[in-house]
Amino acid sequence: MPAPGRGRADDAVLERAARDQLSRAHAALEHVHDERAGLAADLVLTDTNPLEQPETLREPAGVMLRGRWMPREELRARLAEIAERNRPPVSETN
Repeated sequence: MPAPGRGRADDAVLERAARDQLSRAHAALEHVHDERAGLAADLVLTDTNPLEQPETLREPAGVMLRGRWMPREELRARLAEIAERNRPPVSETN
């Protein structure tokens, strides 16, 4: 039984919205596991199984981002650069 103030038209709108979202999700998933040349992929490579040892995600062996491989050393260097850029200025009143 519909809730007070809701009729079949409202139910149809909700059903259509749900179907639209499902259709979009399905379209996005069509390219998962697609290994054709020229496609970009995002991937985190770890030394151990992150389901068993989640802390391994703190120090990945490498990351594939938009089709570009970044090894651990490059990730460390880039994170250090980001930390340096965001370091608060040293107060000269100390």
